[in-house]
Amino acid sequence: MKKTKKLMDIALGMKYPVLSQGQSLDVDTPDSMAFEINQALQNLKQAIGGDVDAFVQSRLKYLTKAALYKALSAEQIDAVALAIYNIEAKNQGIIIADQTGIGKGRIAAAMIRYATKQGYRPVFITEKPNLFSDLYRDMDDIGSKSLNPFIVNARDAKTQIKDRNGDLLYAPPMKSEQDSIIKSGILPREYDLVMLTYSQVSDSKGSPKIEFLTSVAKGSILILDEAHNASGVSNTGQILMNACAQAKGVTFLSATFAKRPDNMPLYAMKTCISEAAIDTESLVSAFKQGGVALQEVVASQLASQGQLIRRERLYEGIEVNYINLDKNALRDRKIADEFTEIVRDIIDFQKEYIIPEVQQLDKQVRDSQAQAIIENGTKRAGVDASPAFSKVFMLVNQMLFALKADDVANRAILRLKEGKKPVIAFSSTMGSFLENMEDEEGTMVSDGSTISASFSNVLLKSLNAVLAYSIKDEVGKHQKNAFDIEAMSMDARDEYFRIFNKIQNASRSLCISPIDYIKQKIEAYGYKVAEVTGRKLEVNLSINFTNVSLNGLGERLSEKTTQNFVGVVSRRKAENVNDAFRRFNDNEIDVLMINQSGSTGASAHAIITAKVPAEKVKQRVMIVLQAELDINTEVQKRGRINRTGQIKKPIYDYLISSIPAEKRLMMMLQKKLKSLDANTTANQKNSESLMKSEDFLNKYGDEIVFKYMQENTDLCLQLDDPLNLFEEDKDPIQIGAASKVSGRVAVLPVHEQEKFYTEILERYQEHIKQLIEDDKFDLEVETQDLRAKTLERTIVQVGTGGRSPFSDNTFIERCEVNVLRKPMSVSELHDELKASLDGKRPEQITQEIILQAENSFALILKRDIEKIEKSYALKRERITSEKAYQEKAEKGIPAALDSYVQSRLIELEEAEESSINDCKRKSANELSYVKEIVGFFQVGMPLLFPENNFENGSVTRVLATCLGVRINPTKDKPFSPSNIGLRIAIASSRRLLSFPSISGSNSERIFSIKGTSQKMPQNYSFVKELLPKWETAISNNLKDRSIRYIVTGNLIQAYRNDNFSGRLVQFTTLENKVRKGILLPENYIQKASRTSSQKVSVPINKCLKVVSSIMTNQSLQCSNTLSIFRKDPYHFKLIVSASKQVAGNVYLDEDILSAIVGNSFEKVSATMTALVHVSNLSKVLNTLGGKLKVSAELSPEQFKIIADEVNLENQFSDELQDLPVFNSPTLVQEQPKNDDAKRVLTLKYKYRLRLQLQILERNKLLQNG
Repeated sequence: MKKTKKLMDIALGMKYPVLSQGQSLDVDTPDSMAFEINQALQNLKQAIGGDVDAFVQSRLKYLTKAALYKALSAEQIDAVALAIYNIEAKNQGIIIADQTGIGKGRIAAAMIRYATKQGYRPVFITEKPNLFSDLYRDMDDIGSKSLNPFIVNARDAKTQIKDRNGDLLYAPPMKSEQDSIIKSGILPREYDLVMLTYSQVSDSKGSPKIEFLTSVAKGSILILDEAHNASGVSNTGQILMNACAQAKGVTFLSATFAKRPDNMPLYAMKTCISEAAIDTESLVSAFKQGGVALQEVVASQLASQGQLIRRERLYEGIEVNYINLDKNALRDRKIADEFTEIVRDIIDFQKEYIIPEVQQLDKQVRDSQAQAIIENGTKRAGVDASPAFSKVFMLVNQMLFALKADDVANRAILRLKEGKKPVIAFSSTMGSFLENMEDEEGTMVSDGSTISASFSNVLLKSLNAVLAYSIKDEVGKHQKNAFDIEAMSMDARDEYFRIFNKIQNASRSLCISPIDYIKQKIEAYGYKVAEVTGRKLEVNLSINFTNVSLNGLGERLSEKTTQNFVGVVSRRKAENVNDAFRRFNDNEIDVLMINQSGSTGASAHAIITAKVPAEKVKQRVMIVLQAELDINTEVQKRGRINRTGQIKKPIYDYLISSIPAEKRLMMMLQKKLKSLDANTTANQKNSESLMKSEDFLNKYGDEIVFKYMQENTDLCLQLDDPLNLFEEDKDPIQIGAASKVSGRVAVLPVHEQEKFYTEILERYQEHIKQLIEDDKFDLEVETQDLRAKTLERTIVQVGTGGRSPFSDNTFIERCEVNVLRKPMSVSELHDELKASLDGKRPEQITQEIILQAENSFALILKRDIEKIEKSYALKRERITSEKAYQEKAEKGIPAALDSYVQSRLIELEEAEESSINDCKRKSANELSYVKEIVGFFQVGMPLLFPENNFENGSVTRVLATCLGVRINPTKDKPFSPSNIGLRIAIASSRRLLSFPSISGSNSERIFSIKGTSQKMPQNYSFVKELLPKWETAISNNLKDRSIRYIVTGNLIQAYRNDNFSGRLVQFTTLENKVRKGILLPENYIQKASRTSSQKVSVPINKCLKVVSSIMTNQSLQCSNTLSIFRKDPYHFKLIVSASKQVAGNVYLDEDILSAIVGNSFEKVSATMTALVHVSNLSKVLNTLGGKLKVSAELSPEQFKIIADEVNLENQFSDELQDLPVFNSPTLVQEQPKNDDAKRVLTLKYKYRLRLQLQILERNKLLQNG
């Protein structure tokens, strides 16, 4: 087992096979696309004449290869060559998906140089304006600094382009000149390129900047940086798609290109994905359904065509330590609970007292400005207040930062004593808090101010922040204001000062400026520290650090006395980023403290400098306080000390507090980093336990968390309804639910955080287990040793017939395969049932559970009623504090006050009675449901499990039995439907159906089983009656081979067909080959044969003969809701949905409008219709099929009409190839050399080795049940 794991770890990454003779970065490429990348590189070499360096040198116009090698690394030259080739040979583009640190910026700079040297206009679009300067640093490095950019963004400090020394190079023109150029749509001759951010084209259609981009994009070279943030199918996405369509070529830069399914149509505009017979909406849907597994398949196919390349930096031999600070758990948890309790008090205070005041003030302002609002068209004038919950994540992060400050300082000192150079990385500086802080006299702090540096100041500021509100007037201007606490109700004042005093008495053992604490403690031990942040102020703390005990691994003594921090504020002298990094690398300083924004693009790796010879270069250690949940951001952060040219590999120390909100999320991050860290050494003692946690931040986790919040409404409200479950005017949020809720869980008490994560992970693990049982788990492409033999192959989707795998056909294959899972044997079932019964009769177990459930429900009902009564008693006490009462009191009419009180008492009594009745009714309904399910499903009873056969809709009933219900007595409501599990054994290869709960969507499946089964007969003996039937039932399923259906060929097209819902796998064949396909469920039964009813989807532009053969008053059904109806011998009627979102691309298309009678569609009910004369039929079908990707659903008889014109064999195999397949335009041709062929075979062997090891591991798991 250990040997197998070691081999798999070794095979996880493969050395990138460089073509260029330039300086290599020595990087890996993912094994899932290593073969394809090499294939593409060999195709490229063949196409350009063999010398990739000469090809790039000539296109970028460098005088010598030496000049090229100085500008670009070997890997960058390869990528630039592929990008240029795709532009010149295909008018398409490439996705550069390199990991951070490989040099995507340098590639972007090279493509700008290429465009200008070849007479094209480069257009660079990125996410943030500060990246303009980063790009120009790369352009300077490749000798293209003199290119003059036209910057579309407005002129300000952020949009200025500066060199490494901070000197100004370029800036946007003055507004009048800029507006004039944008309005003209023409780039003046003095400018060499266009630069802008995505935000500039996010306005509504028709904005001058959008029209300008559309104009300059024609025939240009587009470079889209951070392309995964290009706004998907939104208005911005559509604008960018139009720009890409008109460009000569596009270079997409994105380490996570497929992160958002709605961005795929953008890539499709300039890659071979465009050749797939699938429309934009279906493409997005395919990636949503196919998930990560489809992304992997599509990425490898793009790689094989030279339109995607990914290189990753090696982490082999690097030490990574995950250090739990559990020895401080009691102290840390006490501080965290104290902190979060106050935060919750502040949130409740805002809800209870501030929001009602804001709403009343809002009504007054809107009423007074109503006419002005209408006249000025202001959408939302009025009063608003920022919800306290919006800042919770930031507050908790700051608390965790301060909590670990002492540990970080100690860890850094320990590493310094070992002769290493620490880089301390964090994200929050708390700098803005200091700048807006007041001293004890109420004046803003400045240079020389003495302040209390206790963290309680953060909480005081948060309390006062909820008093703030803003007024938006009729012309849209904002005016900030705040409620005077002294002018509020007595209850509000009492609650405010209660929280105020609670903050004053809270623990003062955390420092308000943890950066200064860390820095000054390290300096107290004689070391020099440089800080690279944007902070303007710092705090000089009054602490004698040398008297504080220092513990080896950064562990504090839990009993350490708390201290009230005091400090003097001073203005911090900002140091140039490059100067700080230079001094660090020259050993002039010992420690570097950096945040994410302060060190972009800078390097702190172990290198030889003019002042530091090799023997004096010290190993770098990154101490990470705050890890990033986004793995790509975390890898980017790591890359600052792990870069090309280092002579000593770095160390990473992650310091993790005992607070569950941080600890659990850190476990998930480590799980994500598992493959990256597979070849690293690690502190195993501290790291192994972390690997036991599942990463639920994915679509399945979203589903679990969403359901959990629906069931736990109190928790949902406590977290301020993060998923909009109680918002009437907003749609509930399921996508991203796991991440969204996890970000708020930190505000709960520590024990409730633990409970949340424990219960979510339990449910998640059960759900994943069931998905795997049902062959529906699709977060990864699994390799299955099916040893498949194809018995019959039927075409189901005809491809477009282009030059890539995306243009191939899609087939369904009837295969004979290995049975990888066999049903429970009689002896296994006997043992399971015996263990479940535990010496009792089935009815005895049922009666015990029902009795326990009744007692539990009665206890919970009593508790809930008491809670309601307490709540309404408090409301009665507060009647005299209500604003309406106080307004009447001001008028001094006692009778009105008595009347108001009596009226409110009656209202509250009725509301209380209604709430109690609702509570009783809900409890009774839940108990009745539990008794029904538990009473029916008894251990050992015979069941019939209904299996629906896909396509033909028939149902097969398979013998099954109940293995019992599972109750978790540790839960608050152990007998709630959401906490009761049900296990059912099935006499098929499905083996076991395990329901984690009997609520939600599970209830439908449970009732379908109940509906096909009968109650357990009295005195039923499973030994005498069930087991013999079980043996008969499983006899047909014990064979080693069975029939399964697999969708193969062009898989992305398959997702158009709802019937092809299966699992994307790699599978072995009898010929010892490995293929990819969608393995359909076992109960899939294909329709008898294509000759009877199997329809074939064909691009409509290939169906002219079929459409022409339609008789009058007959129609042909197509995708995109399109029907083509024959009106008479000379005219056809097009009928589509009137929904613009569904079919607007059809009835608004200019090419179609120009070819139809009257040049317009007519709205008829919920459809749009138009007539086409037979003379224009071919033109319309070509537009529908070629441009809009519409396909027709042909019957077997109709398909025969065009069968001779369709290539029924695919150009591209879905098997691993022995040699590169060359099917691309040739610029200059050359046969591959023998060493290239050997390299391909070596990659193929390594890939096969890993697949075989995966199969061995899976088979072992299956054998163990």
